[in-house]
Formats: sequence, C-alpha cells, structure tokens
Amino acid sequence: MRRVGAWGAAVLLNLGVGYLAVYPLTLVAVAVVAPGETAEMGGMLAFLPLVAIALAVVGGVFYGVNRAVVTVGQIGGRGYWRTALVLFLVPSAFAVGWWDLWREIAF
Repeated sequence: MRRVGAWGAAVLLNLGVGYLAVYPLTLVAVAVVAPGETAEMGGMLAFLPLVAIALAVVGGVFYGVNRAVVTVGQIGGRGYWRTALVLFLVPSAFAVGWWDLWREIAF
C-alpha cells in the first residue's frame, strides 16, 4: 500500500512542478516556433538569461522533489523517471497546444 501512496504523491507533485514549468517552456516554444515574435521584442538574446535561470530553477525543483519521492517512497527505476518526465510535461503541453483552454472551461 505504501507504493500506491508514493506513486500518487509522485503524480501530484510532478503535475504541480510541471505547472511551474509552463512559463519557461512556453518561452522556449515561442522562440522555436515563432522567432519573429522574439525579434520584435529585442531578440531571444534578451530572454536567454531569464529562460536559463527559470529552467534551471524548475529543473532543480523537479529533481529534488523526485529524489525525495524515490527515497521516501522506496520506488524508482527507469519507468519511474520516464513517468515523472511525462507528467512534468503534461501541463506545458496543454498550455502550448491548447492555449485557449480557459475559454472552453469557463462557465
């Protein structure tokens, strides 16, 4: 039963950390998909330090949270880290791929 709780915590924590990653990953997606947008605002070079710092912080939080879950929950392995990475990217995929989602769920 302890493993089920550890996996539940891993799912919730990775989705939460993934929510924090929406901003820096969206900046990267804009720079890759529409470089003209960043050129109008001073180019990607102006955003590079911000994006690098944000990605480093989010990556550090991702690693720290998952390391704690692996240690406390006694789970791990390649399957765990793959699942954690996919769950981490889910909120950003929704934000980039379905950017007007808030309109769809509005009352």
